[in-house]
Amino acid sequence: MSYEEITKNDKQNIFFQCVPFCIERSTLTSPDFVHIHNYHQLTVVTQGSATLVVNNTSCKVSAGSVYVISSYAPHFLEHTDNIEVINILFSLDDLMKYSLSLQQSEGFRSLFIFQASTSFYDRPNNVLMLDYEGIQKVLHLTDSMLKEINNPEPGQDIIIQSYFMILITYLSRTFDLSKEPDQSSYSFYRLTEYINHNFSERFSMEDLTRLSLLNEKNLRRLFMKKYHCSPMQYINHLKLEKAKYYLISSEMNISEIASTCGFDDSNYFSRKFKQEFGVSPREFKQSIGGKQ
Repeated sequence: MSYEEITKNDKQNIFFQCVPFCIERSTLTSPDFVHIHNYHQLTVVTQGSATLVVNNTSCKVSAGSVYVISSYAPHFLEHTDNIEVINILFSLDDLMKYSLSLQQSEGFRSLFIFQASTSFYDRPNNVLMLDYEGIQKVLHLTDSMLKEINNPEPGQDIIIQSYFMILITYLSRTFDLSKEPDQSSYSFYRLTEYINHNFSERFSMEDLTRLSLLNEKNLRRLFMKKYHCSPMQYINHLKLEKAKYYLISSEMNISEIASTCGFDDSNYFSRKFKQEFGVSPREFKQSIGGKQ
């Protein structure tokens, strides 16, 4: 299946001329069309409601909903009801460069890295909900960016990027506060940090319990509470996200990508990829104009 792709060249927005992201405020009175784009999308719903569909997984969003859609994830809004949204289009690679200390935040990782998986929108705990004051805070920050872009002066890019990072930090902290802390959080945090940097290794449950100093039952409970999946599902998700990146950006064939991402069997990799993203690796590569 192919999807309409929107690129930065289609978004001739002045933001992309001075900073590496773009802000759009819009009201949708009719259903959106299925599309993909080569950047991540942060959306804050400020009014109304709709059904968000990401890679054939749907969930209800309404005023206060905050969600992130990863690059090349097919998505659209349907059943729109006077919905107003703020879309911020950005490069995850660029964001990671400017958020080194923020990456220690569970809220940042959950919202901007893990939540961007298209398999998790059907679970309400994965969508941040802002209250009225939170929505007003977001509106104030985005209005400040729009005001700055419409009145250019020296240092414009610095001011706009500062507002942007304040917004990212605010949402990350709010996501942190919305989740109940756990007594084992430090051990769990250290384990997930290790996994995030070494996900292509062949892990067993015994390895994970040894690394975390937590028993298997507690470890499974923590992963289910935080990410709504098992430890192995979490690791597979990271592998598949990396595989998607390689399909987009590298010349490796599918077998090479599978091996690089820690899959011993390319057929198993293809089944898992389709289960996660709704299309096979080959179909995904073809949908973005690549060739195998």
